[in-house]
Amino acid sequence: MLRGFSLSACLILIGAGLAGCSNTEKGLEQDTAKNSQTVSQAADKTAMTTEQAAQNAAQQTKESARNAAEAMGVTPKVKLAITVDKELKDSRNNIDVDTKDGVVHLTGVVYSDALKQKAEDIAKKTLTDMNATEKISNELTVKTQ
Repeated sequence: MLRGFSLSACLILIGAGLAGCSNTEKGLEQDTAKNSQTVSQAADKTAMTTEQAAQNAAQQTKESARNAAEAMGVTPKVKLAITVDKELKDSRNNIDVDTKDGVVHLTGVVYSDALKQKAEDIAKKTLTDMNATEKISNELTVKTQ
């Protein structure tokens, strides 16, 4: 009797399992469809993010190249023009020239207001002679002895 009961219990479980298979199969199809949609959305988002990152990198590369070209072309010529001047090359002066984003920055120390103005004037003349479009930012500090 126990054996007959076990066999009946097994048949009931197998029947329930078979009945559940059709539900499981439909559920699996639905889950697969949802997962496919989620993966597709994630792929689209990743593609957009990657494209934006590539555009940002390209823009930064262009800006870096432009800044490098400015630094190689304008900066040394302005620096040379300033250091050739007898008054400005005095050891009490320390003038640095950098070019970035279309602006020539004059930084450092000079020992008079007149020399600060002279450095700016020389930089402007150098840019004019080169037909350059950069602006001048005179950030020199006047430090008396």
